[in-house]
Amino acid sequence: MQTWANALAAANNLADGNQACGLTDGSVAGDWRLPNHNELTSLLDLGAFNPALPAGHPFTNFVVSYYWSSTTVAISSNDAWFVGFDNGGVSGMTKTIQNYVTAVRGGP
Repeated sequence: MQTWANALAAANNLADGNQACGLTDGSVAGDWRLPNHNELTSLLDLGAFNPALPAGHPFTNFVVSYYWSSTTVAISSNDAWFVGFDNGGVSGMTKTIQNYVTAVRGGP
């Protein structure tokens, strides 16, 4: 679990050989990033619960909890969007709270 700032840094520092996540994909630091709000919510299956992910999803060792997005809440720069993969809830939360982190590779 990470604060939002640490989540951004952790995702950006992922690379091949990272023992914490077991990457063996030839990636270098900077190839991975924290997904934005839209990317993270696109994973949800609102008809599913615990996890709110579609059947047959590709995630392994996935903790059913709250995950940070890279998107700051427009009306409060102290908050960022998170997605709850327990029930599919999406909301803003203070960036100093600790949530889980998942990363995406490529794109924006």
